[in-house]
Amino acid sequence: GTRRLYSIDPSGLRAATAWLAGLADPLEPFAQPLDALATEVARGRRARRAGAAGELSPPAAGEVGRPA
Repeated sequence: GTRRLYSIDPSGLRAATAWLAGLADPLEPFAQPLDALATEVARGRRARRAGAAGELSPPAAGEVGRPA
């Protein structure tokens, strides 16, 4: 016959949806490392301000025993 029946494979549709979602935010895999970098930059700025003012700031979490 002249009639053809088609169906969509759900696993292929899921793979295509996941691929398209990755295109929506291509920098998403770098979000956490960039957040960590921003935290370290802010910590360094605080330390420089405290050092310039002659004050000692308490160590941040995880910094106990680390040299300044």
